[in-house]
Amino acid sequence: MLDSFSELETDALTELVNVSVSKAAVTLSKMVQGGVSLTVPKVHVVPRASAAAALTTRADDQLVAVGEEFQGSFSGAAVMVFPVSNSLELVRAVLPHMADLDEIIEMEQEALSEIGNILINSCLSTLANMLHQRITTSLPRVIYGAALEILTYGGTTESDQVMVFHVDFTMKERGIKGFILIVMSVSSLMALRQSVAAMIAPYAGRA
Repeated sequence: MLDSFSELETDALTELVNVSVSKAAVTLSKMVQGGVSLTVPKVHVVPRASAAAALTTRADDQLVAVGEEFQGSFSGAAVMVFPVSNSLELVRAVLPHMADLDEIIEMEQEALSEIGNILINSCLSTLANMLHQRITTSLPRVIYGAALEILTYGGTTESDQVMVFHVDFTMKERGIKGFILIVMSVSSLMALRQSVAAMIAPYAGRA
């Protein structure tokens, strides 16, 4: 499906996601008061089940995610994912004044939801603004489960073809690792391509 994108469009799309996720990483870095490193975004069009299998080989079997669906000229879901074993440490990093473990556990879901909401909205709003598009997002939802359960967030089935943008993040000082996914149905692919093509049109003939 990505074959329909020109090399320039693919490069532009990758850079758009890179800038969007990088802005979210800066926000996260300020929240945890520590460094956050990112990998270069990877873009794949695969069945959801295949994407889940690939994620399972890189992460713990049990994951926690904060997801939001988005709607606009292109639609999909954005999900921040990390091992369950990291969830309390992330909450502790964002809420350092909470020293009591029972208090942290009690606040875990609410805190994760708020953290995910801030990061995902930062990422999606940056992407939409650069493409001169408007999108709306759902309320955040915290999901516990395996990779396939998280990747079927949004109501689609494991056999559906999806376009996945995958970026790993690491907070070495805290021992926290995870990844950010932007998952879109292939039906949104052409609308996204049109937005990317319109953005780069003024520069396409300058090579």
